[in-house]
Amino acid sequence: MQVTVPPPRPVTTSARAKPQPNAPAFAVDVTLTNTGPEAFPVVGLFVKAEVAGAPAVEVYDDENGFSGGITANDVPPGGRETISYGFSGAQPGPLVVSVDGVADVPVTFTGTL
Repeated sequence: MQVTVPPPRPVTTSARAKPQPNAPAFAVDVTLTNTGPEAFPVVGLFVKAEVAGAPAVEVYDDENGFSGGITANDVPPGGRETISYGFSGAQPGPLVVSVDGVADVPVTFTGTL
């Protein structure tokens, strides 16, 4: 499995977003490319973010496509799936995004927001 996490992008949550509607947030797009012989179940994926050392709260917002991977399809052998995750807050600072459930060791993106 190959995992790609590009830099985050700023967004504003929709009026129906949970837990914070109409609020600054950021999106992280996780792309999974299945290089193995079996389908990869996306439901086992766990993505979290920290900004300036503090945990960011995950945002669920259908209008922005943030479903926490619940609506994503399993990734078939040779297939690719991109899942968008939203997190509340858009304060500038060091950002760490961890993707767990793909390998024995979490995949980590480190950058700035």
